[in-house]
Amino acid sequence: MDLADAHPEPPTEEVPQLADVVITTACGDACPLMPGRRHLGRPVTDPDGAPIAVVREIRDAIDAHTEQEVAIGAGLH
Repeated sequence: MDLADAHPEPPTEEVPQLADVVITTACGDACPLMPGRRHLGRPVTDPDGAPIAVVREIRDAIDAHTEQEVAIGAGLH
């Protein structure tokens, strides 16, 4: 998968309305607040300019955290 042109985008209004929990990464005040949703913010290292190995570590940490939150929300933990 070529991610050369990929970049983070703020969520559209429709996506969080379908979710019970909104997990954000390092957007701070730029993250929109969705009333009635549980918000979980997670600071992450900015991968811009980092070696691919570091970017993969950041990606894997985000994935692990998200999976953990999903499991907790589903009552699996």
